[in-house]
Amino acid sequence: MKKFISIFALATLFVFSLGTSSSSAAFGYGDTMDTAMVLWNPYTIDTNEVRLTKDSHSDDDWYLINNSNGSSNIGYTLILDPPEGVDLFFSTMKMDDDGNIVSFTVNNGSGPGGVEAVSTGLGAGQKAYIRVMSVTSADYDEYNPYTLKFKKN
Repeated sequence: MKKFISIFALATLFVFSLGTSSSSAAFGYGDTMDTAMVLWNPYTIDTNEVRLTKDSHSDDDWYLINNSNGSSNIGYTLILDPPEGVDLFFSTMKMDDDGNIVSFTVNNGSGPGGVEAVSTGLGAGQKAYIRVMSVTSADYDEYNPYTLKFKKN
């Protein structure tokens, strides 16, 4: 009987956990620099597209372009396409293999619903952290995702 109660309690917990969800891909994943989602590394394909919703204006999403094991420089293009009427922007922080910041840029200026884009490069041994953020407290849409596209040139 004790075994039946334990199994029943576990099954009930499992069913209740199915009823809760987050509108982002995984709560807590990609929310900080330490948990950044990998967009590209030398062992992946040359294009990647991510579609995520923002849970709130303070829900920043972090991505990583990791050329730390790369033996050559790469060129790439990033395109951020927000939902209609939502003003999002992204910053890029490039770091060398010693963890020193090499450059920091911000792409913002297209206005609500406008596409932000940049074509740039990354040296061998470097990483680039991309942070997608809201411009104002009203700039998020928990039901319609934004798209971040990476393409190695």
